[in-house]
Amino acid sequence: MSDHSSLHLLIGGEKLSGGSRETQDVIDPATAEVLGSLPHATSDDLDTALANADKGFHAWRKESADKRAAALNKAAQLIRERAKDIGMLLTREQGKPIKEAIGEVIYCAMLRSRPAAPSSSNRPRKRPQPASRWCSACSMAACPAMSARSCSACPTKSAATCSARPSSAR
Repeated sequence: MSDHSSLHLLIGGEKLSGGSRETQDVIDPATAEVLGSLPHATSDDLDTALANADKGFHAWRKESADKRAAALNKAAQLIRERAKDIGMLLTREQGKPIKEAIGEVIYCAMLRSRPAAPSSSNRPRKRPQPASRWCSACSMAACPAMSARSCSACPTKSAATCSARPSSAR
């Protein structure tokens, strides 16, 4: 569980709090208890954060896809391992039901999981091409039932009455 009394900003690996920063109380909505004070970022803090993000982006983009996937998977693993604790914090800070909060945390972890990308040596050389054949009756792209210029989904072969054709195309 987090100690709300030591809330801080984390910018460029440095913990920042106090100083000339305004703060905002973090309140438990169920009890109205003040859990701690969260410092607001100053304009200088934002400039520093943006410069660090840019620097991090340039370093991150030089990493291999496998290394980036491994980092994201590790983050997802840590989030899953800490889902109950993070969920309890969400419940305390937002008043969200605990099961919903834990589910939200697990969903977040799922979004961060990434399969390792194929290496450049075994990537497909060609990209799939869009369908070039269209049914003249219903305008369906590469209709699996297509024969000649119309498809079997169009019993009347009339574009105006075809049930397979999108209503916006009628």
